[in-house]
Amino acid sequence: MADTPVVSRKGEVMTHVDQNTDWFAHARQQKLAFEMRTQQAARALAEKRAPPPPPPPIILEIVAVVEAPPPPEPVKPPSLFEKLEDYRPPWRIIAQEVSEKHNIPLKELQGNRRFKRLSIARREIFWRLRHEKGMSLLDIARKMGKDHTTVLHGLRMYARKHQPQPTPGEEACNIVKS
Repeated sequence: MADTPVVSRKGEVMTHVDQNTDWFAHARQQKLAFEMRTQQAARALAEKRAPPPPPPPIILEIVAVVEAPPPPEPVKPPSLFEKLEDYRPPWRIIAQEVSEKHNIPLKELQGNRRFKRLSIARREIFWRLRHEKGMSLLDIARKMGKDHTTVLHGLRMYARKHQPQPTPGEEACNIVKS
């Protein structure tokens, strides 16, 4: 049989093969030939390229040797629990000041005992919370574990004791004026 030319898709004549040719073997040969041509072209291109120029030399002058200062110690912000340990509500600060002034534990001032020295200290706490912090009777009562009427009575008693007492002459003048 006569050799029949095989034409590729691009129209190139690849080889002449006869009809009894093993087409798989033929395809393998064509693939190997293509890979060899590609490698040869890559080598030729690499040989044509010039190597990159060497980098310019680096010239360093040592002027002085100075030791670097040590890095600063990192500042650790206080944690939420550390902040809360130092926090005391304003009413408790006043209550503790009065408690220390009268040398009575705060728990006793919040208790139910009615000794005179406890009552006087409680009244001072009630007065200071009402006039320095502007707390309501109900808020003071809740903080101190009392009833609001007890707080009201304590405020009146404290005011009566700590208001300046008029002299008998001033009292008589007040009666005449009214």
